[in-house]
Amino acid sequence: MVGFFISPDARVWKMLDNPGVRSSDEHNMSYDPISKQFILTVKQSGTHGGRAVWLSVSQDFEHWTEPELIFEADDQDQSLGKENM
Repeated sequence: MVGFFISPDARVWKMLDNPGVRSSDEHNMSYDPISKQFILTVKQSGTHGGRAVWLSVSQDFEHWTEPELIFEADDQDQSLGKENM
């Protein structure tokens, strides 16, 4: 789970009281100044059982969209991975 923290001075941090976004083990965050939104990608399982990247966005850093699947390993990736182990 990715929880969100804020700090006015980068010394004292406060965890926001929101549910966060589920992540298997990795996440990346950025800010898009054009759309004025925070962008969060998280690693979760895909529909084929392999690795997948999901996207969640927020305008205010407190309310996040439900993660949407944006990239995943397909059946061919799974087969090639087994062949090359």
